[in-house]
Amino acid sequence: MIPLAKIVALLIGSLVLVPGCATSRKTLVPTVPTNGDASARQRFSAAMSEFRRDGHEQSAAELEAIARQYPDDPIAPYARLYAGMAAVDSGDFAAATRNLKALAAAEVTDEALRARGTLYLGIALAYQRRCTDALPLLTSEERAINTDAERGEWLASVAECTVESGHPGDALAYYDAYYDLARPAERAYITARLSAIVATLSPDVVSRAYAKLSRRDGPVAAVLGLRYAADLTARGEAATAELVVTDTAGARERMGMATFAGGDAGDPQRMGAVLPLSGRRGRVGDLVMRGLVLAAGTFAGSDGAASPLPPFSLSVRDAA
Repeated sequence: MIPLAKIVALLIGSLVLVPGCATSRKTLVPTVPTNGDASARQRFSAAMSEFRRDGHEQSAAELEAIARQYPDDPIAPYARLYAGMAAVDSGDFAAATRNLKALAAAEVTDEALRARGTLYLGIALAYQRRCTDALPLLTSEERAINTDAERGEWLASVAECTVESGHPGDALAYYDAYYDLARPAERAYITARLSAIVATLSPDVVSRAYAKLSRRDGPVAAVLGLRYAADLTARGEAATAELVVTDTAGARERMGMATFAGGDAGDPQRMGAVLPLSGRRGRVGDLVMRGLVLAAGTFAGSDGAASPLPPFSLSVRDAA
């Protein structure tokens, strides 16, 4: 799932460190209460069984109904959390925001419950391009990430919102980390997005970013290396440019990117994709399509202004 993401973490990270990475993970899991109305708990348990079976659209509605019908019951804020999480997964970001804001307003003592609610509210707002509101939430509760899928969602959210906030160069490290967790279609999006971002950076920013690279096998090295080499060539430093191209060639090979003579990686404003737009995987294809359309520059910023990145042409075929 492409968070439009899913998008900036304990802002704004240096390329020297890969943001959001740790040697171990301590998960935060809310402790569901065992007191209160027995009927509410029974309904909550049934809804959570549906939630765990990936029936998120159905469980979201039922969990929200439980919270509405038992507003003073101890189970209500937990129902709000999982209703919000289910709504994010099913793409109903307005419903997710509604439930997670209600949770944020509630008086809860469960630290994990509050932290998880804050994290998912940030993700829901990021999907809606409400990055001014999303970023403080995302940056404050990285600790609430429990799975690699959630970390990918978080990285995508903070990366996209960093770009939206007018600091595209500061998003590079987040895209780099997101790439390692992304699906193939998402990786294609990341590569195209990075190409568009790097094309907007000044030569000084490119030079500093390249000097800070902590890895030479990721998508940032692949794209940034070509841009830096082009800048060096324009300054008459062809020998150094050749060294940069060679130094980052392994990253492009790993990513399946062609490197052409002179450090030209082709037109970064052209992109094609083959996606499952029908059948059982149609929803996944639709989510990826949303990210591609965003990258193509068809969405305005949250304030109605045009995206700071140049648009690129997009061609899509149904994989079915």
